[in-house]
Amino acid sequence: MLFSCSDKRQEIGVLRALGSNKVGVSLIFVVSNLLFAIICIVLSIIIAYFLTPLFNMLIVNEALMAQAVTFSYRQGFLIAGLVLLASLLGSIIPVVRLTKMKSIDIISERKM
Repeated sequence: MLFSCSDKRQEIGVLRALGSNKVGVSLIFVVSNLLFAIICIVLSIIIAYFLTPLFNMLIVNEALMAQAVTFSYRQGFLIAGLVLLASLLGSIIPVVRLTKMKSIDIISERKM
């Protein structure tokens, strides 16, 4: 997410120069990063749900372990919540730092 904000630095500067407020610019990038995170979470839960039985068969056959890996929805929701929190913080912090700068400084890539 940090790379997304640094790559979008020019866009943030242009939006600020055109008169967008700090909250509007921040919301654009926070919402897009959260949507990307939600898509990734859904795909990873689906993949984990289908690959867990295959992984268990491999472990039981190869290592003769009695304890197999389980997939619980509680763990999935906990991980999803942590990923959303990390995504939210990872997108808010850089965008807030960039929106505090003047638009000309953002566009010309000057440091604060």
